[in-house]
Amino acid sequence: MEIKRIQVGNGNCYLMINGKDAILVDTAREKCREKILEACRGYHVTLIALTHGHVDHVQNAAFLAEKLQAPIAMHRADLDLLENNEAQPLTARTLAGKIVLAASIRSFRTDPIPPFTPTVFLEDGDRLDQWGVPALVIGLPGHTKGSIGFDFGWDVIVGDALMNMFRPTVSMLYHDRAEMLRSAGIIGGLLNRTIYFGHGKPVRNHDQEWNRLPCSAPDRLAEEGKAIADRWLSAFGAGVDPKKIEEYVTAGCGYCWQLFSVTEVPYLEGEEARRAFDALDYDEAYFFGDWFPHVETIGKTTAAQLDAGPSDVYVVDKDFRWTYVHTHEDGLLGPYFCQL
Repeated sequence: MEIKRIQVGNGNCYLMINGKDAILVDTAREKCREKILEACRGYHVTLIALTHGHVDHVQNAAFLAEKLQAPIAMHRADLDLLENNEAQPLTARTLAGKIVLAASIRSFRTDPIPPFTPTVFLEDGDRLDQWGVPALVIGLPGHTKGSIGFDFGWDVIVGDALMNMFRPTVSMLYHDRAEMLRSAGIIGGLLNRTIYFGHGKPVRNHDQEWNRLPCSAPDRLAEEGKAIADRWLSAFGAGVDPKKIEEYVTAGCGYCWQLFSVTEVPYLEGEEARRAFDALDYDEAYFFGDWFPHVETIGKTTAAQLDAGPSDVYVVDKDFRWTYVHTHEDGLLGPYFCQL
């Protein structure tokens, strides 16, 4: 699985690719239509997914839907923007934001959106698997009411919920500032990702402005994360004295991997663990951490990829038959691999 960035003027479109299947994210302005169409050649584009309803992201939607014979998807809350891009007034605080806002308003008033009718409506928590790409839809309101993003496991496309026009920052213009900051906080919690913006070059989701915001993961994601962590402990801690688990894991340092370092659960460690994990054959697995309140689905991953990301994270197959753990003490304690 991969993401292909299509640079279109000062903006971006993307192809989320899984083999020959691909989902096109955003469609840019009319002058860029042939460049986007050419980038799509060689792929079976199953869906056109719009991050939000502004003209610089949707102007080619009708054209590309016809050429690619693909349905158009977006959030219902942005339907009003297809008729009038000023239906959701925008605000900016910074000087740079006000410059961008003035240019945007001029464009809203002069650049028409050829009419189209979305046939797929996406909500936070929806998955795109039925269109051939294992990605998660994330609700990111604030820039517009219906702004959404797409989490691809190791990468996340955020539309204009964040921007990188002059430097990486939260959105410089927004319909609802409080919602925009809350959405930026959600993105801030999606560590071990590369962030792909609607405008600007991608960056790693580490030590950025939005990483210092409260990580306001939706309750649904927090509940899912706790359920997966509890199931992980139940599966790999089966037969271990519950008092020992409570003392050293749940009521101890807070690291689930302490299950391996302080109990008799059989495991591989170090290079043996890395080799065993890399040798696995699987399409999807759960990914979660001790310190962020959600769980994600990722594709085939290597130990080296986990080395490049945060620590105290877990990969476990969806039947909970094996798990690999990348700890903050790898080399001293871990990495660990356990197969039931």
